[in-house]
Amino acid sequence: LDMMPPDKEISGDREVDRSSSEKGMIGGQVLDMMPPDKEISGDREVDRSSSEKGMITDQVLVMVPSENNTATAHPTADRLSRLKRMHEMKTGALIHAAIDASAILCGASKEECLALSNYADSLGLCFQIRDDILDVESTSGILGKSTGKDACSDKETYVSLLGLAGAKEALKKATKEGIAALSIFGHHADFLVKMAEYTAARMH
Repeated sequence: LDMMPPDKEISGDREVDRSSSEKGMIGGQVLDMMPPDKEISGDREVDRSSSEKGMITDQVLVMVPSENNTATAHPTADRLSRLKRMHEMKTGALIHAAIDASAILCGASKEECLALSNYADSLGLCFQIRDDILDVESTSGILGKSTGKDACSDKETYVSLLGLAGAKEALKKATKEGIAALSIFGHHADFLVKMAEYTAARMH
C-alpha cells in the first residue's frame, strides 16, 4: 500500500464501503427479510464514513418499508427484478468489491474495469441461482447445511419463480455472459473463466 498512488487506494476503499452500504450487504439483508410487497425507501451517498454517526447509523435509518405495492400486484418479471436486486446487494456486492477493487488497485483501464464489473455481475448471479438449485436438488449430507428451507419458508427464489428447468437455463445464460465479458483479456482470464464454470457447477 505504501507504494500505491493514493487515488488508487482510496478508490479501492470505496468499493469495500459500497459493498457494506445500504446499497450493499446491509440493504440486501434487510430486503431479504422483508415481504415481497415491501421495498427499501430512501437513498444516501454510499461513500460515507463508517463511524457510529456515519454509514451504519444512516443505513438503519433509511431502511423504511414502502407501502407502495402489494405482493399480488407483482408480476413475475417484477419479482425477478426485485430478487436480482436483493442478491446484487448481498453476495453480489461482496463479489463486486473484491473484483472491482482489485482491478482499480492493479491499474486496469476503464474498458477493463467495465469488463470485470460485468463479469462480477454475472458471477454473483451464477452463485445465487446455483444456491437456489442446490437447495432443491442436493441433500444436507452433500451440501453441509439443511436443504429445502426455501420452500418451507415460502421464500422467493429463482427456482420458485422460474421453475427448476428455467433456473438452470438462467444459470447457463449468466455463466455464458460472464465468460463473454472476459473476452478482452484472452488467456489471461483463464482463472476467472474457470471460477465462473466452477460456480455454476459447484456441489457445495
